[in-house]
Amino acid sequence: MKEHFQFKKDIAKLLIEQNSQKPVQKIVKKRIVPKLSRLNDDVPYLTEEKIEDAFYSEAPNKKTIKLLRWLSIQENLNEAFEFFKSHPDRFEDCNDILTSQKTNFDNFIKSLIVKHEQAISQGE
Repeated sequence: MKEHFQFKKDIAKLLIEQNSQKPVQKIVKKRIVPKLSRLNDDVPYLTEEKIEDAFYSEAPNKKTIKLLRWLSIQENLNEAFEFFKSHPDRFEDCNDILTSQKTNFDNFIKSLIVKHEQAISQGE
């Protein structure tokens, strides 16, 4: 039995010596990054419900914060405005808010961002 363990130790020592003489090659696995595609043609985060929540709430919830952070990027604001113009049936109540406030979409969204700016900065 003792000879058996000595035999294993000798084989392990031999393997370690043989492998230590070879240069170590680093194995690098290629990272596959998935390509993202849009799930639908709708603008993310922009819904009438979220716009109304942002308008009526003093302290925004997570949905409102996501919407306002998304809209604070100029390209997203332009895309949202085009979507808003091309789908008036989805934003009927928001149109009522805009007419009651006597403002356009861009200025309305900018005022919402300013209104909740402090709450958004505290959420980070």
